[in-house]
Amino acid sequence: MAEISRELGLKQNTVSTVSKGYGRSRRIQSAIAAKLGKAPEKIWPDRYALKGEAK
Repeated sequence: MAEISRELGLKQNTVSTVSKGYGRSRRIQSAIAAKLGKAPEKIWPDRYALKGEAK
């Protein structure tokens, strides 16, 4: 999470909050998913509509 937070210019706590599901940010979710090599809707299916759009 530290690397992603540096790349996005955010506090590590902000990125961790989103990764744990306590907060939402399409930008952060996309960055985490990219690092993991997965689509955001595969990691957080409950946060995305059927077409992959954030709820």
